[in-house]
Amino acid sequence: MLDKQRVLDILCEELKQRPVLQYACKKADISRSHLYRWMKEDQEFAAKIEAAKQEGTDVVNDFSVSKLLNGINNDNIAAVFFWLRHRHPDFASKLEVTSKQEVAYTLTEEQKSVIQEALKLSGLTESERSELEQELHTNDHEQTPDRPAST
Repeated sequence: MLDKQRVLDILCEELKQRPVLQYACKKADISRSHLYRWMKEDQEFAAKIEAAKQEGTDVVNDFSVSKLLNGINNDNIAAVFFWLRHRHPDFASKLEVTSKQEVAYTLTEEQKSVIQEALKLSGLTESERSELEQELHTNDHEQTPDRPAST
């Protein structure tokens, strides 16, 4: 019979250093299916595994950022470009969508209600949400080639 606490300790220790379940299971001498069964049956066990995986992920993330910054310091242009593309708004990937279709529509009250609920769950600030909700309640929802649709 497996000692669940001992296995948990080994799994957590391994996951904190390398957040890869397959590797941790091998070190703990347990199958992944057995691990998943224990996680399904025991929420506290699952929470400890997830916390250890997150801690390990944080360690790897910190290490990776350190390596990226070393590359930047060593004039690695790929590292510089990667940083700028993912961290600087002027270099971020942009998507531009244009259309010449003319669309006129009116939202039903039910559609407005669904949109308002989505806005509440969106994580926008109160002022951003208020601005969008105000736009939602205007009756002018026409899109022409010269004027984009209101959102």
